[in-house]
Amino acid sequence: MERILLNDIFNISEDEMKDYLIKVNQPVEDQNPLDFYLYDKSRFLEYVGWYKGTGAKQAHFVANRKYVIQFVKYIHPHQWLFTGVYKVGELKPAEVGDGQVYTLIEQEKFAKYSGRLVVHFKRQQGRVSTKYTPERDLRLFTVAEIKESIFEDDEFHGYENIHLPFKNLERIIHNLKPSWKSALSSVKGVYVITDQTNGKLYIGSAYGQEMIWSRWSEYVRSYHGGNKSLRKILNDYGKEYIEKNFTFALLETFKSTVEDSVIIQRESYWKDVLATRKHGYNEN
Repeated sequence: MERILLNDIFNISEDEMKDYLIKVNQPVEDQNPLDFYLYDKSRFLEYVGWYKGTGAKQAHFVANRKYVIQFVKYIHPHQWLFTGVYKVGELKPAEVGDGQVYTLIEQEKFAKYSGRLVVHFKRQQGRVSTKYTPERDLRLFTVAEIKESIFEDDEFHGYENIHLPFKNLERIIHNLKPSWKSALSSVKGVYVITDQTNGKLYIGSAYGQEMIWSRWSEYVRSYHGGNKSLRKILNDYGKEYIEKNFTFALLETFKSTVEDSVIIQRESYWKDVLATRKHGYNEN
C-alpha cells in the first residue's frame, strides 16, 4: 500500500515551507498536551505557545517562522494527533505560571483536520528536538488515519492508566461511557485527587455498595464529595478552579467481595505514606 505523506493533504508549496515550523508535543512530568487539547483549549494554547519562564529557563517553543504545525503525542507508539496550524502572534504574559506565551491563531485552511488527522512519525536516532522544518522533515510524517469525527479519548485503558482531569471525568460520568462504567462499578479502591496548582493530594476510598463509579460520580455532582477541605476550596475559588486543576487516579483496586475494613486500612496507609494529613487535603 502506497504511503500517504502529510503534504499530500496539506499541499504546502516549496516556497511556502520556509514560513512554517512543525512542532511535536509530548507529555512532560504531570502535563499532557493531549489532555489540554481535549479538555482545556486555552491551557493547550498556552502550553504549545510557551516562550520562556523566569530567569534563564528556556521553554519548549521558539517562534522563528510565521506558522506552526502542531501535533501532540497520540495513544499509540510513534503516532501523533494533529491539533491545528497556527499563526504566531505577539508575546503576552502567561495565565498559568510565570512566563510568556505567543498568541496563536488557528488557520481555517487546515482546521477541518484538527483532532481528526493522525500521523506516523518516528524520531530519527540521535534527534531529540521537538521542532522540525518542513523543507527537510515534512516527508517523515505519513498519514496513519483520518477520523470521521474529532478524537475523544474516552475509552477505558486499564485501572493502572487512569489519570483523569476533572472535565474528562465529568464527561465520562455524564455520558455513562460503557467501558468506564463497567470497570469502575465493579471495584472498590483507594484513589488520589491531585491539585495541579500546588501538588496537594487528597486520598479517598470507595467501599460498601458505593464502588469507584458511584464515589466519583458524587465528585462530579458536588465538586467536593463531602470532604471538608475540598468544600472550602469550592467556596473560596469556585467550580472553575476544580474543573481546571483537579485530576483523579487510582492507587489500589479491590474486588467487590473484599471486606470494607481492608479498604479503610489501605486508605489510612496511603495517607501516612503520602503525608496528606499534614501536607495535603485530608483532615483525618
